[in-house]
Amino acid sequence: MDLGLNGRTAAVAGGSAGLGFATAQALANDGVRVVMCGRDAKRAADAAAKIGNSCVGVSCDVSSVAGGESFVEQATKILGSIDILILNSGGPPAGNFASTSVESYDKAFENGLMSMIAMTKLVVPQMQSRKWG
Repeated sequence: MDLGLNGRTAAVAGGSAGLGFATAQALANDGVRVVMCGRDAKRAADAAAKIGNSCVGVSCDVSSVAGGESFVEQATKILGSIDILILNSGGPPAGNFASTSVESYDKAFENGLMSMIAMTKLVVPQMQSRKWG
């Protein structure tokens, strides 16, 4: 499928497996240069190698604001600028409501929202300056 993205750049958080990997692969197949991250350096590198030369895997845990900011900084350094930002990461641990602690929900909130906001705040100015994204 040609989405008209050839030559664009993308940062894919949580791209070493699952939906993030499939997204990174689809973008690369459409001509997008991709930087993806995963918590495990080897797994991120292996996933990027499966996709090919247009993809770079870096080790970064985006479950914190600092980790999310680090990922955007690494991706920007590699790509020059980011046209597409894919916000993807794991959710709270499996379990039922009654047995899940408030701390687990707090961690899921930070992972699912606050680090994503931090990454977006860093990328939006790049998109605005390029009038794309």
